[in-house]
Amino acid sequence: MATFLLALENLSFIQASVAMLDVFSLAFMLGSFWLYLKGQYLLSGVSVGLSALAKLSGALALPAILLHWLLTRRTRLRQFTSSILLAPVSFMLLMPLFDFVISRQLLNPIGQVKTMLSLSSSLTFSNTSCDIVSRPWDWILHPEIITYWNVPHYFGAISFTIWALIIPSVLYMVFKATKSDSAGLFSISWFISTYLFWIPASIITDRISFVYYFYPTVGAICIGLGLGLSQLIAMWETRSAGKLRWVAMLTVLGYLVLHVSIFVILSPVFN
Repeated sequence: MATFLLALENLSFIQASVAMLDVFSLAFMLGSFWLYLKGQYLLSGVSVGLSALAKLSGALALPAILLHWLLTRRTRLRQFTSSILLAPVSFMLLMPLFDFVISRQLLNPIGQVKTMLSLSSSLTFSNTSCDIVSRPWDWILHPEIITYWNVPHYFGAISFTIWALIIPSVLYMVFKATKSDSAGLFSISWFISTYLFWIPASIITDRISFVYYFYPTVGAICIGLGLGLSQLIAMWETRSAGKLRWVAMLTVLGYLVLHVSIFVILSPVFN
């Protein structure tokens, strides 16, 4: 269910369509999550490093993994610690290798990181005039649409069926996490790491941000929504629920149809 929602989510589709750096970063981030959950800690650490090499924000995968491990596993301490350390090590070692392949020059990775951080920190809300910038809290409180291209229309917006239920889905994930639900625990760790980080970062640094910074978090919200929809499907399968089971099933079907419809309306493919 979560995969279906994510596959037909507008912001995710548009980001991939225009090949933003975030897409490659998220691919390695998802890979690091998958490897971690399978117990392949060392490979997971390398994947986090690759995610950060695609875009520095890919490093946010690391606190998500660390938080989940502290909440649930706390096993294989030596190997897990090695994987955590391997993420920045692989980042620093692979950067000059990739730079050399691209530019045929040996560049100092520390200098490269300093350059990237200085460039991004120089763009703040106080010195930048741009209609599409927004604060992190605006992403979940107000629906936002940014235009990548007009004809065909590439509109970057969190699908409204996802956006409208961000806060309820987070509350539901917290509830599931308190019940030691594995999906709830991981998705809330994912949400905390990839989204909540931006709130203090925005306040402290005043660095500009955009709604597509929420893109790496969409998957976590889809898991929360998938859990909720699965609960309604379970109600349908429970015949003792009476007429409520029909309400549950119609709610699920209606929501999925609306989700697909919004995707069709926003997607440039159908226009």
